[in-house]
Amino acid sequence: MAAKTGDADDEEIADMDRPALLQLVAQSMVDPREKLNRGAGIKLPPEKSDHVRELEIQLKLKRLEVEAEIEAKRIEAETEKQRLELEGEREKREHELKLAEMGRSREEGENGYDGEERGDPRRPRVETLADRVKRYGSALKQCVSQMPNDATELPQFFESLEAMFRTFEVPDDLRAKLLLPFLSQKAKSVTSRLYAEELED
Repeated sequence: MAAKTGDADDEEIADMDRPALLQLVAQSMVDPREKLNRGAGIKLPPEKSDHVRELEIQLKLKRLEVEAEIEAKRIEAETEKQRLELEGEREKREHELKLAEMGRSREEGENGYDGEERGDPRRPRVETLADRVKRYGSALKQCVSQMPNDATELPQFFESLEAMFRTFEVPDDLRAKLLLPFLSQKAKSVTSRLYAEELED
């Protein structure tokens, strides 16, 4: 036990008698914490001041802000990547639809009938307005989304729709009719009300 106190080396302990050893052990038990700190040259750290604690809190908040900003940028980059992928898929689909439409038109031209030149009593069927609306409407339905309810997204919707009209070479006289199926419920209500007011006038 005297050796564990660290106050004497082995030779000194060997020369001590029993009372001296007991006194050494008792002295070490009076304040072991103070004894240990004094022997090891350790000083208890002073309490942190309010200013230091405030600086630590500000540092932690700043670190959290930086981490949140990094996470936001990561999410933004992923969103942009997904948007570009979707845009690429849509352009690819539009290109395929346009090629399919051109191929179908070419096939119809090759397989068409001209009754006057061939003497065939059959006549080519005159394409009605309903046929044209149906043909262009089916093509647009594959790549045009519904009108959004958010007013801030309306310019982008109409720009995309105009681009589709140009891509499929939709005639001007059909564009208003082809727009109707893509209108939102609110836009349809406004259109119906305006139409009714025009009829009354």
